Amino acid sequence: MLGVIWGRGRLQQWLARAVADKSKGITSLQLRRMSLQQFVVFLRGILYAGSVVVLVVATILWGIFVLSRFEATEPFARALLLGHGGKGTELGEDLLAALPGLMAVVIVFVAARFAHRLIIQFFETIMVSEA
Repeated sequence: MLGVIWGRGRLQQWLARAVADKSKGITSLQLRRMSLQQFVVFLRGILYAGSVVVLVVATILWGIFVLSRFEATEPFARALLLGHGGKGTELGEDLLAALPGLMAVVIVFVAARFAHRLIIQFFETIMVSEA
């Protein structure tokens, strides 16, 4: 557990440095700060969620391992393992079934963002040509 937490911190530091290096090509200082901060917050959220998942799975596996070492709790460990295996399979199937809907949402989001940028660029061009 300490290794996961330590590794997450090291990875966050490395990613922050890498993003800072990549953002040096952006000429606007304010835009560079905003995009850098947003991206680092996004990456930290993903790293945190991933490390929580790893820690939960490791804790469950450790508990099953410990319970399987004693004769009195071995049936409970087996039931726990089979119960989580069945739920994991069900969860995986549900996630796969949700992928087409998720892809549709992503496509709509990207199209809307593109249309928004296109409209902004159109009106900025009009404002510049009038001035």
